[in-house]
Amino acid sequence: MATTGFPTKSGAPKQLLVDASVKDIVKLDTFKGKFVPKEFIESISSTLIAQNQGASQDFDPKPFIRNFEAAIDELLRMKRKVQNKIDDLEDEEAASESRRKLKMVELNEAMHDAQTAFGSLESHLEHVGKTAIQIGEQLETIDKQRTRAIEAKELFEHFVECNAGNASRLDDLVHSGFDAERKAAVVLRRLNAIGKEVDVAGAETARRNIEAFAEEFEKKLLARFDEAYKSGDRREMRHCAEVLVDFNGGESCVRAYLNQHEFFINRAKVEDVESPMESLPSPQGGWKTPDPTLMTLYEEIRRTCKTEWAVIRTVFPNATTVMQQFIQRIFAQSIQSHIEVLLQRADAISKQAFLQALSACHEATTALANDLHELDEESVSTKHGRALLTATINRSLDDLFVPYIEGVRYIETEKQCLADLLADSLSIFHEYAAQRSKTARGKSPTRTSISGPPSPTKTSPTSAEAMMTKLVSTMNVFGQEMAAQIGLQNAPTPLTPEEMGLPSVALMLRLLDIHVEAMHRCQQLSPPSEVPKNGVVLFKMLVENVGVKYLEVALDMLIEDVQFADSKHQPDLRQIGMVQVSQQILQLLQLHFQATVRGAIASSPALHRDMVVYKNGFMAAVEHRLNMLLQKHFDSIINWMSVLLQTQKKTDYRPKDEALAAGSIVPTSTCIQCTTFLNMVFNEASKALSGENLDAFLTEIGSSFHGMLLDHLKKFVVSHGGGLVLLKDIAKYQETIAAFQVPVLNDRFELLKELGNLFIVRPENLKTLINQGQLGQVSISLVHPFVSQRADWGKLGKLEKDMFVQHHDRSTISRLGDDSRRGQSVSGF
Repeated sequence: MATTGFPTKSGAPKQLLVDASVKDIVKLDTFKGKFVPKEFIESISSTLIAQNQGASQDFDPKPFIRNFEAAIDELLRMKRKVQNKIDDLEDEEAASESRRKLKMVELNEAMHDAQTAFGSLESHLEHVGKTAIQIGEQLETIDKQRTRAIEAKELFEHFVECNAGNASRLDDLVHSGFDAERKAAVVLRRLNAIGKEVDVAGAETARRNIEAFAEEFEKKLLARFDEAYKSGDRREMRHCAEVLVDFNGGESCVRAYLNQHEFFINRAKVEDVESPMESLPSPQGGWKTPDPTLMTLYEEIRRTCKTEWAVIRTVFPNATTVMQQFIQRIFAQSIQSHIEVLLQRADAISKQAFLQALSACHEATTALANDLHELDEESVSTKHGRALLTATINRSLDDLFVPYIEGVRYIETEKQCLADLLADSLSIFHEYAAQRSKTARGKSPTRTSISGPPSPTKTSPTSAEAMMTKLVSTMNVFGQEMAAQIGLQNAPTPLTPEEMGLPSVALMLRLLDIHVEAMHRCQQLSPPSEVPKNGVVLFKMLVENVGVKYLEVALDMLIEDVQFADSKHQPDLRQIGMVQVSQQILQLLQLHFQATVRGAIASSPALHRDMVVYKNGFMAAVEHRLNMLLQKHFDSIINWMSVLLQTQKKTDYRPKDEALAAGSIVPTSTCIQCTTFLNMVFNEASKALSGENLDAFLTEIGSSFHGMLLDHLKKFVVSHGGGLVLLKDIAKYQETIAAFQVPVLNDRFELLKELGNLFIVRPENLKTLINQGQLGQVSISLVHPFVSQRADWGKLGKLEKDMFVQHHDRSTISRLGDDSRRGQSVSGF
């Protein structure tokens, strides 16, 4: 390391060495890890800085320069050294890469050789495998042929021995254990087949011996099976069942098992001891509910099937097939015979009882089938993953009711039953209508001409029976009425609406109950594709019988009664209540359609649309008749009001002074009759109508009566005292009309009150009264006819008369147009 000097305190140069720590600092380890340049510079000059801090001379940079130059030189040497090392490493890496590439080439060549060798080995192994498979198949074929040859040899030997009458080998095989017994069963089955096919002379003996041995073999097995069944030895039962399955498929074993089953034996004993028609009691709730004995049978079937499956599964190798036969026999034997007896008994009573029994049996049997499906899913088919008894159960259920619901059998019976029931329920009404058609208009048939309801028998009586029944009924009614007249017994009971030819909600409810029951059976017993069509047929029958032949006929008779009633008598307002009854019947029919009929026909949009149109058309026809009935009642009411007003006396409004002084002023008798009748009209209308219908009807009545009163007042001369009576009448009319609660009528009758005031004011106050209130809005020409009925009209001065004339001339043009715009009539304000 070069030396240098720096001045001393005396100024003389002195040789200094470069800081020896530079070499320790500038080395390769310094640059490893995290390198900080600032710390590196400080470490190079730290020694010199420490030396200069104690000196008094000026700062000398030369030592620092030499130190940094030495550090730079050392860094350059280190760089060259590191570069040389890098070059050496790169040379070594290049050489190593060359060796690696050479090795990879050698390995690729070796791998290719290995793959070629493995491909050749695989081809060879495939060839060897195919050869082995062919050899195996050949060996298997040879083994089968050998086995068949051995079996054929054994069969031939057995056949020859049987032909010679010696079956000792076969008998020994039977008694050599379970496996040998199963083998003997197979041998016997094959010998039987051979004996039937071989047509060689001398083989008859072998065939007879084989058949005899097989028959004896089967009998012994069945006897053992029967003994084991009685003793409850299921293991022995299964052994015999497996042998018989190998022998003949197990049919004889299954047949023997079913024939001696307690369920079928007990049911057969019951049927042998008692006659079915006598042993079956009548249903407690009619034929709508299932027969108790049938329900008892079904409960026994449910219990038997659950317990029997455990036995069958243990005993028979083909348990599912046996269970299917067990269920088939239950349906075909026990259930079918019971249902046939029930339906025969119900049919002997009536078609309705037959259909109710059929529906109840079908519903109960369907519930039983559903329970058997659950048994199938939960127990029988658990290992198979699919239902095994479903087809058997469904087919047995369908076969059970095919004789009663196949094709059009059910719907034709239902139509006949529905027609008979509706006709029977409406027989009294139809009889009334028939008698009425023979009676003069305006008169009702007498009670003696209406017979009671027909007897609810299955078939209609003969003509002689019908005549005798009608004669007895008529004599009974006639005798009761005569006895009531002479006081021997009470008067007959009140007539029902049907007997009077009136609509009845109670009767409609009974008819709808009948139809609901029919619709329920339709959906239950009809095929799904036929339900909409059959539902349409039944609904049309309801509308035709209940609507057209009952409700419309009843309304027509009511309209005729009102139209041809005696106008000299007060009209019967109770018939207005039939409007409400008819509306309730229509509402019931609408609710019935929505709740029952629509569900049956909804699956066919076209039929549903047609039925809605059909129903709405019928309801529109009924509503038209209701409107006609109300119009006829309105006409009769107005006519009777006119009759009552005609009873008004001329002296009612010109009473004598003595009469007025004798007592207080009261309404006239005509007013009392009119208001009493109007109250009756209001009460009956309020019961039958509501809402806008009631308001419209009362408005028409009140408006017409108002016009009649205006015309009525023009016919009478009114004195001053009579004016007071008139105001009393008008107040009574106002009170009665106010109960209607129709504002427009209140205004009109208020005007009527102002007209009444014209008869009690002094002549000089007439002008003031006419120009005030509602009279001030009315043309004077309309007021003049009323004022001219004052008793003192002839005594009025010329001034008052001229006033009316002038007002008449002046208002004819100015107010007449306003009156017409307000919609007032010339006569009724």
